[in-house]
Amino acid sequence: MSDCAELIATIYRYGGYRSEGQHAISALVDGGESALDAFLMARQHPPESDIHGRDLAETINDVIGQFSKAIPNVVLDRFESGELDEFETYSALGSASGDRSIDVLINGLKSKEKFCRWAAAGSLIRRKSRRATPALLEALKDRSSDVKFAVVSTMQKRKQLRRPEAIPALKRIVASKAVQKHSPGLHKAAEAVIKLIERENRS
Repeated sequence: MSDCAELIATIYRYGGYRSEGQHAISALVDGGESALDAFLMARQHPPESDIHGRDLAETINDVIGQFSKAIPNVVLDRFESGELDEFETYSALGSASGDRSIDVLINGLKSKEKFCRWAAAGSLIRRKSRRATPALLEALKDRSSDVKFAVVSTMQKRKQLRRPEAIPALKRIVASKAVQKHSPGLHKAAEAVIKLIERENRS
């Protein structure tokens, strides 16, 4: 545990952008479940940090992401017990594997918090799971333009998501005055995706 404490202190001191911090993160993740628990416990009384708050938050997300890749089920257990919050878990699960984590992310698209839904969508997009396709297309109806844009912009690049059943939701996006005014990039992308789907289904 003392070794974990030293590694955690190094991570907080240098962050994930310097070699010292990167090596400490790798070594900590190699410690498995007990190291994850030590990291979560340390957040209650965090070590001193020399890095900007935003960089520290990104470093913490990176650490949890690497644990998600190494021991995804343990991370999910900690999430379900309330030791990890929604946003950081959904962000981290983009590096995980297995159906259980996909199910958690799909459920995350129903979160009350728009940034959590956005994080869940982003991780599902990174995972490229076909099981997630219906849920991502349903997210085209999300209240948040950020969530919708995450999906629509991916549809421009990924044929797997360009399905004819998405056209009604895409047309609602295009017709929305609020989207036209406040999210012109989303409006333009939705128009482009509609044309792609229609062209692909003519050929």
